[in-house]
Amino acid sequence: MKVDTPLSKIEAKAEFLVRGVCKRCGVDRAELIAEGEMANPHELVLICGQRSSKTSAINLFDSYNTHRYLKLPNPSKIFKQLPQQVFTTTYSSSTFGQVRQNMWEPFLNIANNSPWFSNYHKFLTRRGHELGEELFNVADIYIRYRHRNLFLSPASPSGMTMRGRTRMSAAIDEISHMPLQRADGKKAAQANAKDTYNA
Repeated sequence: MKVDTPLSKIEAKAEFLVRGVCKRCGVDRAELIAEGEMANPHELVLICGQRSSKTSAINLFDSYNTHRYLKLPNPSKIFKQLPQQVFTTTYSSSTFGQVRQNMWEPFLNIANNSPWFSNYHKFLTRRGHELGEELFNVADIYIRYRHRNLFLSPASPSGMTMRGRTRMSAAIDEISHMPLQRADGKKAAQANAKDTYNA
């Protein structure tokens, strides 16, 4: 379709799935993916203008992604990994302070205050008491779900120190635009989005 295609023509060719089912033909999401009619995306590249709530949107998207992961019965088996494999979610920005303030603390607020996560954490606390072990831990700089081998945390934008982890997801905020500063105020190495992304 061309850029100037009228909305009515786009609407005639597009259909939203309602609870994973097409209202027109009744086929579900899994069938569409299996038949190659629908992509099964694993990556989002979000480019929006200034003050368009990119960071807030990423926090909401990733809270949903985390919720989906936590509902999996056996993530290691589903992703064909060893049972003890730890999956991580990493949030990064130009400095640790910036990622903590702009990404991590809002995500932590979602994890601590949304109805789904609140109920899930209550369930895990109750179940942990029954089993005599801690199933999850929410701290200032990380969240750990031991029963799913999931570890979420903010990180400085260092490709060197971020390497080696098996990531479920990662979010990089504004990293290519902001230089790192040395303690003496002089400009240090530019934060490198490519190295951070590749890590």
